[in-house]
Amino acid sequence: MKLNIKKFNDNKSLLKAITIQSIFPFCCHIPSVSYLLYFYITRKNPFEIVVLANFLYYTGQGLCIFLSMIVIEEFKNMILRDIKRKTIVYSFSETTNQIL
Repeated sequence: MKLNIKKFNDNKSLLKAITIQSIFPFCCHIPSVSYLLYFYITRKNPFEIVVLANFLYYTGQGLCIFLSMIVIEEFKNMILRDIKRKTIVYSFSETTNQIL
């Protein structure tokens, strides 16, 4: 029974990650498509809108990868372990004593 619950939770986490990876980028394309429609209709090319559309698009793509990694439990645990990891510095004499 515990294996089924673990497998269910893993599949649930995977579904969340796939949902984020497919829907979030679609939403990030909306400003770019809106700009293209605006340009097609008016033939005006306002620089501010181009910069804003590019900023939203590339920020969204970067956030999509980050959010997917946070949603997947293994990646989240790995990131938390890396943040909390303490660096251990050995002096040369300590390492040679352990070897001998």
